[in-house]
Amino acid sequence: MQRTIVLDYNGQKIVSQPFTFKHACIMDDQRHKAGDKELNMNDYKLWAFESLKKMFEGTILTDEILETEIKIKEISNACTKILNWFFSIDEETKNSSSPQTEQEPGVGD
Repeated sequence: MQRTIVLDYNGQKIVSQPFTFKHACIMDDQRHKAGDKELNMNDYKLWAFESLKKMFEGTILTDEILETEIKIKEISNACTKILNWFFSIDEETKNSSSPQTEQEPGVGD
């Protein structure tokens, strides 16, 4: 399942590119730049907004339009979705790094 964002603009529904590893990396880079700084939800949403702008790259929704012409509630909801996707990837990664059980030798070993 591809994770996309749909925003309304001038009566049109504009669909983003799918959320990918590239967009997660934007978030992760921002997290590492913050270092030990105490973070709040606004920090996270700003990071998500950077990913959101990248997701709409190549559509009619330019950075300027996203920053000035889309309702703040829509942007906030979209950023919340991106945060949920990002943190679910982070959680999946943690869960997948658990030790693997050794398999018995197969044929030809």
